[in-house]
Amino acid sequence: MLSSEMNQFCHKFGAIAAEVLGQLSGKTFSCETMEATASQSFPHAVVLRAKSGSGREVMLRYGSDLFKFLAEALLGESVGEESSPELTETALEAWRQVVGRANTALREEVGGDELEVLQVSGDATYSLTAKIRLAGESSYEVIAEVSPDFFHTVATAADERVQSPQGGGEGQGRCGHQNLDLLLEIPLSVTLKFGERRMPLRNILELSSGAVLELDCHADEPVDLCLDERVIARGQVVVVDGCYGLRVTQICRPIDYGMSTGAQA
Repeated sequence: MLSSEMNQFCHKFGAIAAEVLGQLSGKTFSCETMEATASQSFPHAVVLRAKSGSGREVMLRYGSDLFKFLAEALLGESVGEESSPELTETALEAWRQVVGRANTALREEVGGDELEVLQVSGDATYSLTAKIRLAGESSYEVIAEVSPDFFHTVATAADERVQSPQGGGEGQGRCGHQNLDLLLEIPLSVTLKFGERRMPLRNILELSSGAVLELDCHADEPVDLCLDERVIARGQVVVVDGCYGLRVTQICRPIDYGMSTGAQA
């Protein structure tokens, strides 16, 4: 049986994967996490390995149907059943986008480390497995196998968050404030995000002067204020002395898997 911490991690990762795959394909996915039961044929696999070089690894096994879907989502066209080096690299790029988002959202769960995508070489059998079902118009299943070191990291990080959610005693509080003061004067770049659009590479190469791209955000919707790709506030665009500005209407708070939702300011 998976521990509650590991099951929660798999569900968070699956939710991120469903969101990113939905953005790549223009479809809506939802995630369902369950215990892996009877073995199935999952001919495709990628390894997510901690960049620190530790033994923390996750192996994602998935079938040819999901492989084909990933390739078509990025290429923007139908592909054949036979895989090729080009299709494999395309599918790996889709996983890189998933893991890139997960590294930001799940930094605490992996002990501040980052995972990188490697094409699987050889085989590995880990004792802890969970099945992530990405349910959309079609249902795609992924078997996530985690190494013992990765399981230990997730469990330890969860214990630390429970035991000291706000830090230690009075002395530690003073030290924390002093360390925070060292950071308060560091300049950070914030950006306004009016919307986005995912496009196949071939369509991007066809862009020319005068082309108009339709974004996924309506003109009357609030725009996002982002810090390092994380939404921290939303508001209305205004013009101040001939320059664009933002009238803040919402301050955002993080939710359980690292994204943001609005809270009225």
